[in-house]
This record gives sequence, structure tokens and C-alpha cells, in this order.
Amino acid sequence: MPYPTFNVLLFYQPPGSVHRPTIISENEILCGAAFKTESRFNRLKQLEAPIGTYDIAPLIAQIPAIQYPELVVVRADATRLNFPTNLHLLNCPKLLIIGDTQHLETPIRTLTDYAVQEGFDFVMSDHKRQHLHFFQEAGCKNVFWLPGFNIYPHPQPPCPNPEYPVSFVGQIGPLHPYRYYILDEMTTRGIPLETFSGSQEKAAEVYVKSQINLNVSLNGDLNMRVFEVLSSGGFLLTDKLKPEAGLEALFEVGKHLDTYESKADLYQKIQYYLNHPKLTQQIAKAGCELFWQQHQPEQKVQQLLDHLQGRLLPNFYQATSDLRSQFVTSTDTGDRHQHLAFYEYIQEQHRQIPKLNLIIWGECDPRWVADVVDLSRLQVYWVSPPRNSAVSSQLLETCQLGDRIEYLTPSDIAKHPEFRELSTDNLSHQTILVVDIQQYETGQLIPLLKSLLAHTLVLTCPQGFPSPDRLESLNQDLFQYYFFQVSFDPLAYRLNVITPFNPSFRSLLDIVDNYHKNPGDRQALHLVRQLRKAVTQQWLNLAYTELSDQIDGQLGDLHSALLDSPLRQDTLNEDDRRFFQKLQQLFSPKTPENRLSQAFLAATLYGYPHQFPISYHDLPFPGWLNEFLLAYVLSTPRIFQDPGDVEKYHTHLENWLSYLHPNILNHPNSPSWQAVNEVFAERANLTPLYFSQRSPLRLQKKRADLLEQILYQQRSPLSYKFPPRPPRTKIRIGVLANNYRDNPQTYYNLAGIKHLDRSQFEIYLYSLQITKETYEDYCWNYADEVVPLGHLNLLQRVHTIRSDDLDILLIGSNLVTRSSPLTFLCSYRLARHQITNLSCLTTTGMRHIDAYIAGTLTANHPIDHSETLLTLEGSGLCFDLPQDQPDLTVKIERSQWHLPENTTVFISTAHMRLLHPEVRQTWAKLLAETPNSILVLHPFGDDWRPHRELEMPFFRQMQQVLQQHQVALKRLLLVKSLPSCRDLRYLLKQADIYLDAFPHSQASSLLHPLQVGLPIVALETKQGPLSQGAALLRELGLPHLVTQTPDDYRQLAQNLASNPDLRQQTQRQLQNQMATSPPFLNTQQFAQNLTHLYLKLL
Repeated sequence: MPYPTFNVLLFYQPPGSVHRPTIISENEILCGAAFKTESRFNRLKQLEAPIGTYDIAPLIAQIPAIQYPELVVVRADATRLNFPTNLHLLNCPKLLIIGDTQHLETPIRTLTDYAVQEGFDFVMSDHKRQHLHFFQEAGCKNVFWLPGFNIYPHPQPPCPNPEYPVSFVGQIGPLHPYRYYILDEMTTRGIPLETFSGSQEKAAEVYVKSQINLNVSLNGDLNMRVFEVLSSGGFLLTDKLKPEAGLEALFEVGKHLDTYESKADLYQKIQYYLNHPKLTQQIAKAGCELFWQQHQPEQKVQQLLDHLQGRLLPNFYQATSDLRSQFVTSTDTGDRHQHLAFYEYIQEQHRQIPKLNLIIWGECDPRWVADVVDLSRLQVYWVSPPRNSAVSSQLLETCQLGDRIEYLTPSDIAKHPEFRELSTDNLSHQTILVVDIQQYETGQLIPLLKSLLAHTLVLTCPQGFPSPDRLESLNQDLFQYYFFQVSFDPLAYRLNVITPFNPSFRSLLDIVDNYHKNPGDRQALHLVRQLRKAVTQQWLNLAYTELSDQIDGQLGDLHSALLDSPLRQDTLNEDDRRFFQKLQQLFSPKTPENRLSQAFLAATLYGYPHQFPISYHDLPFPGWLNEFLLAYVLSTPRIFQDPGDVEKYHTHLENWLSYLHPNILNHPNSPSWQAVNEVFAERANLTPLYFSQRSPLRLQKKRADLLEQILYQQRSPLSYKFPPRPPRTKIRIGVLANNYRDNPQTYYNLAGIKHLDRSQFEIYLYSLQITKETYEDYCWNYADEVVPLGHLNLLQRVHTIRSDDLDILLIGSNLVTRSSPLTFLCSYRLARHQITNLSCLTTTGMRHIDAYIAGTLTANHPIDHSETLLTLEGSGLCFDLPQDQPDLTVKIERSQWHLPENTTVFISTAHMRLLHPEVRQTWAKLLAETPNSILVLHPFGDDWRPHRELEMPFFRQMQQVLQQHQVALKRLLLVKSLPSCRDLRYLLKQADIYLDAFPHSQASSLLHPLQVGLPIVALETKQGPLSQGAALLRELGLPHLVTQTPDDYRQLAQNLASNPDLRQQTQRQLQNQMATSPPFLNTQQFAQNLTHLYLKLL
């Protein structure tokens, strides 16, 4: 069927990035901001127009007389990007095609007002049938529905063997929270869902190659995807709509497509259809045939022209078929805007919330109810006083909508299962309460809110807008009960919409607790983000005089709960990132003193202290805030978010210690300064210095001074003069460790003593924790004396070790990050020579640590040590690995990942704390530059203390950086912590290349990939103790696997990925070198090297 050839002028805003080559007529002129003025074959084809609202007079002056329009068509939506005016200048029929009215600000009011203003002869919607009655009510003429008019189909050949089990094509951004909620839920439940974006041609190919195509409309509307999937020959599973939308009038459910009502229903139907592929093909074929019989574009154009010429469409396509267009009326524009505003507000909430309840308490304008019943996931309840329980609106019955509303009495609420379910707050299920403000004046509103879980309050007022005094009184009462300052919602017009609030302090804490327990729950994350923003806004709204009371009250408790949650470590969405940037401007040296404390409290919920350009100690904070301030400035992120954060944190800590150090030491008799020192010792965490490329010597020395000051305050002598060494034949050496558990730290400690010549050495093992594990007993076999210290206090421990008259005491646990009992113990002189080694990855800065043992490949410059630097040849590392191999319990096979052939599998088992922003960025770039590759991470094992609550925030951080580099999220696989090292080695065998972390490379992470012969890519930095992976590779004689820059690191990884022969060659080299008992596994040679060093020390 050919397109007609009469003259059409289209003021057109395309519904997508691409439109049909011909929309209505072969002789049409496309006019709009998206088109450049262009003529072809002496005819004007396109005409550029201004963006927004514009006068058509200058445009029609450019149209040749031979092309004077016989029909004018305007396609516009609530973005207001295409609003041509003065259409009366054209003497021909005028048609308005209304675009999106299901989202954006005041969409329906905007379009109805524009339609009335320009006096269109016809008003048409191609997908929002449920909104046509609003245009009829506004006085528009000839309002009708022509579904699928704008479709641009791309027919595809049948695909008998679908490539994708389940797919979705389209946007999953901030405008589509419900869509994100549904798709994320399906992925979480294990549905093999593939998501795509791209051109309409690509989308059509995906539709036909998918066994199931999902559709999740933006806001309960019949969208173009329905027609696109069917026209391509795909099977469609779409969300169920209300009858007003018209979906089931066009297509038969179960024959041409299928629908789902909830996430549970969707999950069950996906499972069913995955197991019935022939049925999906049958339904897809029927749907495709129906489209090409009834909905192809040429048919739609002919139906439109017939209708414009008086051959009207069937009644169902007329706006008058919706009884609301006949019986919902308004007295004037203001009256119409009043109930439209309510609908638009509820519609916007419906767009964001998976399931929405509307409770109307008492009297209400029945037009409001008649409007909202077409929202697909909204349940309406009308609660009346007992004497009026049988009242129903005549309007609703006339419009045949009475059965869409559940009528309740107040006593029904407590028994209703829907409201019992609402006793737990969650994103997916929220309630709006509509009530007359008279209820407040009679004292009934607050008790009503306390008895009913509602999230949004809409107040009606028969007299129009309530007085400011009345609203201020209500605000104060709501704040007293719900701890939030209420605010008016900007979407409402002449409506007093107050949102959000929650009915109990306990429920607010439950939001935080639920997120803490379930950080992977997107609903919990969304809700706690909302709560954080509300609390932040509350601090900014409070007067300075109210702050001290609030910080000690429930608002302060809620603030502390948010600070203790992992929320600051989680990703920031775009809204939160913009808000955070605003906070960084608010909290700055330029902040007025009377607003400084508010800005500070607000900022603390979004960022860590190093993220604000502030010298905290120079600012005039009030005394009551000092305790909170000190705790905050000493807080440390466990997951840094942005490149450069580590160095910023180093600078922040350096500045803060430069302030604390002299004040604490110069005021030894000041209780307040000594209390500050105790808080510093308890909270300061120097772990991030592992990732800094600057010397930590000054920081560690100041820290050591402050820890000693605490011990001085206890009148405890730190120094001790040992008598001359007695003439014994053996060197008495002790090893002091937190414990001797089965972990890499103990393997390192044991390697240092296992093969010491017992005719030369007498070995004492000191442990702060006795675990009674089998491996601990194994360690005791290599000691002459085992000395438990856990049951003793600090001074008793000091006395016990000193009384053993040691020649050398080796500290075999970490001293340099947190102020542990071991750190305080090692501040004392305990032996003639106190030494440490690579158990501490930086200098200790401590007076009584005399020497630091490292390797020539892992040593810093002596100038970076407070200790004497002693070096062993090579890495200075050695591990006595257990000989007993555990059983294989979790067997992960490469085949389970369903990878295409020739896929390169990169893998890393480095702990997530080592994967700082620069590493994540490098890996994302590597994936972007290496086609047919994936990255497998096992980041939650190793010997770091587990933080289960940080696993999902880390995962989202990884996803975010992949998205920044346009890397598909399915190319990242995270493996939960495996039970044993044998399980881990089996996992490593499924990969092709191991990616080492940097700048902190942990030797223990590389032992397993080295044992299985996996090619390794490492990066060496100037901080020697941190570059352990590079040191092991150099010790193996494989320096070509060591790089110096992130660019070189990526290049080496790409070379290995693209060259299987190079990988095999590297693997053989690794296996050959590992078979020769390399130095880091040769405990006998390690003992001999240490013996020479100890003899020199004495």
C-alpha cells in the first residue's frame, strides 16, 4: 500500500532517534529543531526550526507556493521542545499528535493547555489512550487514538534457534526505576537475562533471536516496544496494563503475546516459557502475523486520512469511548488544573514505585479517584467513617469504575492483609494518604498517621490553599513525630503535598539496619539513600541554636546509624553525586560561621574527611561538636572511590597529625588533650598508606610518639636496660605474634624458625591468642618454649617477655595500621634487639624497634626507615606452605560460564582492599581494549579481616567503572570466597592470565597462580615492601612479566591475551622455575640466610 502524495507540513519531534523515511505523505516537509533546511529535486524536504516555543510565520514564508500544506501535523510532548505557535496562519486542517504524557513535570497540563491555545482540529495519541479524556475535558475537538502510528518496523527472517534465552532492549536509566527494579530482580534470581541498546535495526535482530523479549513500560503505558517486538517476529512478555490503555483490545493475551502482573508472576512465566520454546515460537508467529495484517505503517496512515476525511475510526478508538471523557468535567481551567495536578503527582510516584497504595480518608473529589484508576500498579482504598461506609460516588458508578476501588471502614484497616504487610518499610510498596486538613484541626490527623504506615501525605482543603499559620503548625507537629522537616512537593499545583515522612523512629533505624544486613538489595539501597538525603537536608534546615539538642537526640542517633553503615563506601548515583558536589561547595573555608556546623554535619553523611578542601582544626566549631568532629576526621574508607583519593587521604592524615602531635605532647597534664589522644589511638587507621607512593616515615614516627604518650600517662616505664648478655652457647630468639593460625602470616613466621640450627638457637614463641587449632600445635613443635600472653595485662606481658632475657625478638605481626594490644606491647623495650620484617609493610616509626628485615628486591631506601635496614638477597620472603592438601569441595568449571570460543579469561584473587580506584580503572580499560575477554575476581578471601557488608558496595564500584568504559557488565564475574586453597587453585586453572594488584601486591595472593603455572602480569612501584609480586617474579628469573606503568601493564596483558603461544611459553617457564624450589619456598636456605644476619646483629 503506497503512501499518499498530498502536501503535509509536519512540525515534528521524533519519538526516538530515528523515524520512518516517510511519515504520512511522499510530499511532506519535516520541520523542527532536529532537521537542517534541505531541498531535493527542487522541493523543500526539511526546514530547521527553533527549539522550544516558536512562531511559525518566518517558517511558512520559506515554503514554496506549490508546497502549501493541505494538512498541518504537530507532534509535541511535555519536554516543550517543539511548540509551534500561530497555527491559525495556515488555512488547512491541523492535527496534534501528543507524545509522552506519562512522565516529566506537569505533562498533561502542558499538552492540554497547548492544544487549547492553538485550537487544533484533531488531537491524536498513538500510545497514551488513557489520557485522551483529559483533552476532551479541556474542550479539544475530535480526540482519538491510533495505536502504533509512529512505528518504524524492521522485518526479520524467522529464527528457529534463538540465541538469547531472555532479553531486554532499551533504556535502563534514571527515568525507568520500575524497569530497573524488575530487571535487576530477574537477574538476582538467576534469570539468564541479556540487556541491549542500540539502533532499531539491531533491536529488531535481538527481538527475533530471543526466546523471550521482556517489556517493562515506563509508567503503565502501551509503548512502541510492543509493536517493535511483534513486527520483528519476537515473543513478547510485557507488563499488564489497565483496560484504559488498550493493550488487550488490540492483542489477545496468550495468543499474540503474554503479560505479567508482578515480579513473582514474571519470574514464573519466564521459567514456564523457557521450558516451552515451541509455544513461544507459536505465539510470536501469531503476534507477527497480526501486526502485518492490521498495524503496518501504511495502514495506519490510511486510517488516519480516512478519519480526517470523515470516515471515522471505530468507537473504541474515540476518546468518548472512555466514559470519563463524558462525565468528568471542570468549571474552568483552574478547576481542571486542580484535579490534573493530583493525577500527575500520583502518576509520577507510580513511575518510581513498584507497588503503590492510595488511601483516601473521608471526603474527596471523586474526579481525583476516577483519574487515577488507570495506573496499572496502583490500588485505591476509600476509607469512610462508619456511618458513611456504604457511600459510593455517583461519578465513579456512572463511569463504571466502582469495582476498581476497595471501600473500607476504619476498623477494616487493622485487619486488612495489605496493611499488615506494610508494617515493614520498603521501596517496592509505598502508601499515599489523602485526607482533609480539617482532620488535623480536629486533632485526628496525627493519631491517624501514627496508626497507618504512610509515606506521603496529600492534604485537601475545601477553601483552597491553607493559611501559612495552619501549615506551620502542622509542620511542627509532623516534625515532632517523624523527625523530618516536611516540604511541599514541586510537582503539585495548588495541592498541599507533604513528602516524605515515616511514622516511627524505629522504622527509620530499620531502613538502615535492613541495608546493612542486605547491601545487595536494590530496594534497601534506594531507601537508605533517600533517608540519607532527608537527614542531610534536615541538618541544613535547622537553626544553629537547635543543633546541639538534635545531635544528642534521635536525629543524631539516626545520623550515627547512617555513618556506621557501609553507605559512604557504596556508589553514588547521578543525583547523589550532584548533591555531594553541592555539599563540597557548602562545606568550605568560605562557609559563614553560623552555617558551618550545619554544613559539616550534612557533609559527613556523603563523604570522608579527605574529600573536602578543609583544614578542620582551623575552623571555629563549637565545643559540643568536638567529639563528633574528632571521630569523623579519623574515619577511613575501606574502599576508595576515585583515582587520587589515596594521596588525598595521606595529605589529610599528615595535616591532622601535624596539628595533634604538638598539642598532645605539649599538654601532658591536659585531660582533654589526653582524651583526644586516646580517641586517636582507638580510631586512626593507617592501612591506606599501603597504597600511597609517598614515604610514611613522618606519619609513623608521630603516631608512635602519641602511642608512647598514652603509656606515659599510665606511669609505665617504656625503656629498660638489659644486663650484659650471659655467656650461653645458644642465641635466644623469640617470635611475638597475634596468633599462629593457618594463614600466610604464620607460614612466613614459621619459615623463619623451622630450620634454624637448634644447636645455635633457642626459640621462644609468644602468642596473644591461643586458638587450639591443629596448625597451631604444628608450629609449637619448632619451639623450645611456648608462652601464651592472652590472659595477662599489658605490664604482665612486658615483664614476662623481659624475664626471658631474649637476645632477639622478632615481631611477626602487623604493627603499622591499627593500634592493637600488640602495638602497645611493642612500644616497650622487650629484648636486647627488637626487629620486624615484611610483616609490617612500612616503617614502624617506633623507638624500640631496632631493625627491619627486607629483601634487596623489597627494601625501601634506608632514609625511609626509623629502624636499621637489614637486607637478605632477593625478595626477603619465604613461606612454609602446609603439605596436607584439603579436599576439593567447590569445583568451578570454565564450561559453566558459557563463554564463546577464543575468550580470554583474566583472573585475580587479590583482596578487594587491594583493588583501589587506579587498579579498577586499569582493568576496565584492559577489558575495553581486549575483545573477547572477561575478568574473574575472587576478592573476598585471603587473610584480610572479612567485611561482608562491603562486598556489594565493592561489586557496584566495579560495575560503575566498567560502565564508564562501555564494558558490558556480564564480562565481570565475581566468585564468593572459596572454602579452601585447593578450591582456589582449581578456579585459577580455568583462567588464562593472572592480573596482580598494584601498588600493593601481596605475595600470598601470587603463591596459588604460581603453583598452577598461570602467566602473571605485575606492576612494580618505588615502595619496595608493597611490590611483592614483582619481587617473586624477578626472583624466579622472569623480569619480563614485571611492568613499570599502568600502560605497560595493560600492553603486556593484551600481548598475552592475543598470543596463545606466548602464554604457553610463559606457562612452561613458570612451571620449570617453580620445580626448582624457588627461594621464597626454600625454608632451609631462608634459615641459613637469617642465621648469618642474626650473627652479624649480635
